Amino acid sequence: MSLKRIFPLILVMLYVTTSVVAQEAKPKPEHFGATAYSLQRGARMVNVDVRIKAYTDDATTKQLAGALVEGGQDALTKALEKQDEIGGIRLTGHVGFYDFKLIRSRKTPTGRRIVLVCDRPLQFAEVYSGSRSSDYTLGILILDLKKNEKGKEVGTGTLYYAAKVKIKNGKTIQIEHFQIDPIRLVNVKKYND
Repeated sequence: MSLKRIFPLILVMLYVTTSVVAQEAKPKPEHFGATAYSLQRGARMVNVDVRIKAYTDDATTKQLAGALVEGGQDALTKALEKQDEIGGIRLTGHVGFYDFKLIRSRKTPTGRRIVLVCDRPLQFAEVYSGSRSSDYTLGILILDLKKNEKGKEVGTGTLYYAAKVKIKNGKTIQIEHFQIDPIRLVNVKKYND
């Protein structure tokens, strides 16, 4: 079973050239902490770290958006495989999870939204068995942030850890998640490293 959601904002973010953070080559790295929970197989909560080393520049963003428009998800996945890792999400105290290769930030009426995308590492068993999950080649994290009364960035997020995407009506991206519900991030807060 899959959950289908439409996010017109993602395609806009792929094409947009203005953002809350100048999407330049060497911005200051950012570090966020959050609590992730999933209702799959019983409610479970874990702490995660999200690190952003750089934002994707406009030229690379247009190239990746073009791959999606021209060749669909497979072309986008192949294009992402060639990109360097510029951020990641990890379970706190553990090594590895996802290395993001496309990261964009833009202003929202209440703060900003950061979209992080990666080519999802497929596990041997899912590829070997031909599992349906091997069709879900992307990982997508969306953080919605605002400033609290102390001026610190806080918010929520959604992690689509196994996703498929396709363009609908030429302007929106439909995200199809492998499981019923994506992972929710709460208590997202920016650290001053």
